[in-house]
Amino acid sequence: MIGSQWIQLWNENDFDRYLLLYDDQAKEISSISLRFIEETSGQLNGKNTLYNYWTVLKDKFPSLQYLTERIITDQQKIWVYFNIPTLDSKAIARLDVNPQHKITQVCISHV
Repeated sequence: MIGSQWIQLWNENDFDRYLLLYDDQAKEISSISLRFIEETSGQLNGKNTLYNYWTVLKDKFPSLQYLTERIITDQQKIWVYFNIPTLDSKAIARLDVNPQHKITQVCISHV
């Protein structure tokens, strides 16, 4: 369920609800973040940093959407395979989830 919500809320541009999926200390690791916020070194830490990064992405690419290919889930990890048509890219996101069902880390690989 978290995997599909992660895609849906991103596509709805509802960052306030999107952040509710995340633990307060969550981090995201993504090579694409280096293109937009160099000082991150590819790692974004905490909800404020994540929110600011997502805002930069949506400002630069207003039609940025994720199209789900498949979602694989186990007890503490979720893998989301998705397309990003605006960037002509495919990606795999690994969402690490804590016992409270909050995302603690997202690792995105663009393929």
